[in-house]
Amino acid sequence: CPECTREIIFWEAAVDKEAGSVRDEFPCPHCGTLLTKRRMDRAWVSKYDRAIKQTVRQAKQVPVLINYSVEPASSRLMKEVEPVSSRQTTRFEKTPDKADLALIEKIDNSNIPYWFPTTAIPKGDKTGEPLRIGITHVHHFYTKRNLWVLGALLPKCDLHTRLIFQSIVATLCSRLVRYNLGNRGNGPLSGTLYVSSLNAEAEVTKVAEGKVKDFVKAFLAGDREYVQCRSLENTVIPPNTIDYLFLDPPFGANINYSELNFLWESWLKVWTNNKSEAIENSVQGKGPNEYRRLMTACFKEAYRVLKPGRWMTVEFSNTKASVWNSIQIALTEAGFIVANVSALDKQQGSFKAVTTPTAVKQDLIISAYKPNGGFEERFREEASTEEGVWDFVRTHLKYLPVVKSRAGF
Repeated sequence: CPECTREIIFWEAAVDKEAGSVRDEFPCPHCGTLLTKRRMDRAWVSKYDRAIKQTVRQAKQVPVLINYSVEPASSRLMKEVEPVSSRQTTRFEKTPDKADLALIEKIDNSNIPYWFPTTAIPKGDKTGEPLRIGITHVHHFYTKRNLWVLGALLPKCDLHTRLIFQSIVATLCSRLVRYNLGNRGNGPLSGTLYVSSLNAEAEVTKVAEGKVKDFVKAFLAGDREYVQCRSLENTVIPPNTIDYLFLDPPFGANINYSELNFLWESWLKVWTNNKSEAIENSVQGKGPNEYRRLMTACFKEAYRVLKPGRWMTVEFSNTKASVWNSIQIALTEAGFIVANVSALDKQQGSFKAVTTPTAVKQDLIISAYKPNGGFEERFREEASTEEGVWDFVRTHLKYLPVVKSRAGF
């Protein structure tokens, strides 16, 4: 509290449990001063971090609620023959008591006997938030016991199960998971490294169980597709072989992918070479010009592999005119002809689209095609002539789709 300087537990003072929401204003339980979250000063705690052999200063957080399950006696007796997913459990909530707090303290003061990443968080456009609250290394994103379980789980993963491990380690079992006050499932904010004032510690084994089911369902759903993880700037695809391309590229500084991937990459000890990452990032020294150059290289590769006369769709989502101009220039320099730009309403917006007043509420869809029949050479030779103009019009109209209207649509 800025008035009486006494500590306030945010969960107890600011959260309306019945309404399932955070109050805009709330009184200090000690002096009665009317407060908002922005008016309060953050409480800090300093502790010695054995993993990096340093004293760290972090924003203070305390356990306030335990959600737990109890199996009926009959279910516990049959657990050797009955799968976990089929057993009936009853869920309860409780405030942590002395025994719970003592157990947490015991774990926090113990040494983890397994390897876990202690890589320092790099300075970046999206890493400022965790650094600001004292999360300076990868392992700070996890509670001690989740870090312990993840460390024990990693050596047991083979090449295939590491895919599941990767899917849970970065966000679903980290301190990025927000407690959603029982309104819906807990989860992180996409596209950020935001650590909420109310974060939820998920049980690693249960999250892993759910992910295994998801992956099994996905692999059994149909034929496996060939996936190539590499930059579009340089592929191994032969020229003139692709029938259609749909691209959802990075848009300026919207999402800094390499920074957001840093958590799970640290567990796998493989980091993205972000030199060719097509984004705007002040720390990487990439502005509008660098972004446009990188996007042009990507579109040129798309142009190379696309069959003549075939189409490419590019999804666009950004409010900055400079980013829009960069995309258009890059498409033109690559050789594409833009035929249409239309709106795409995705219904469910991203975190930024929902919370930022200037964010794009609808994405744009750019439809462009790769001309064929030596059109580029003819256009260069005849661009200043009347025949050249009509050649462009005839070629362009030939590629445009025929649209039939009905009932006003």
